[in-house]
Amino acid sequence: MYFDARPKESREDLYDREEELQALRSSLSEPIVLLTGVRRIGKTSILKVLLNEVDAPYALMDVRLPLTSYGSLYSTFSEILTQLNRKERVKRVLQGIKGVSVFGLGVSLSWDQDSRVSLIQLMDRVCGVGRAIIAFDEAQNMRGKLGYEVLALLAHSYDYCKNISFILTGSELGLLYDFLRLDDPSSPLYGRHIEEVRVGRFNADRSLDFL
Repeated sequence: MYFDARPKESREDLYDREEELQALRSSLSEPIVLLTGVRRIGKTSILKVLLNEVDAPYALMDVRLPLTSYGSLYSTFSEILTQLNRKERVKRVLQGIKGVSVFGLGVSLSWDQDSRVSLIQLMDRVCGVGRAIIAFDEAQNMRGKLGYEVLALLAHSYDYCKNISFILTGSELGLLYDFLRLDDPSSPLYGRHIEEVRVGRFNADRSLDFL
């Protein structure tokens, strides 16, 4: 299965990358981890393999489409909570919150201005359930109109949600750092240390061995 162009989900189908997998696993004690590398180098495969091996509920979101409205932002977090609820019953801490509907394993968040719940409040509730990992694939696409909302959530979780780790992948490193603005005093994430795992190209010997 090495030559299947789709992202891998099991270690048996992933060629090498043991070093990156170990580095990413070791970084899960950090509140926020960046997994970076050029396009099509295998970031998503490494991420999926790791998530399938860790003993913790997780949610993985592909955010290639930008967050241009509260509807798209809250739909994204509805899916995150639904994925977590399938693996760890979070509905018991979400029921009764205005703007949150739970139907079986599905979670739906209202984005109406008068009824939408604070995403920070939701992360506090999820943190109280136990360990969880939330991953955003191609996270640089969250910059823009509602990017500050995501940054504020990440900063709050960094400081207060000790049970939650975020993994952000990015193939456009400049845009990813532009989104996070770690050196910008006006950014919610200013001054915080963020671990980074970089995925490089195989050298000539490893490339020939792969082929």
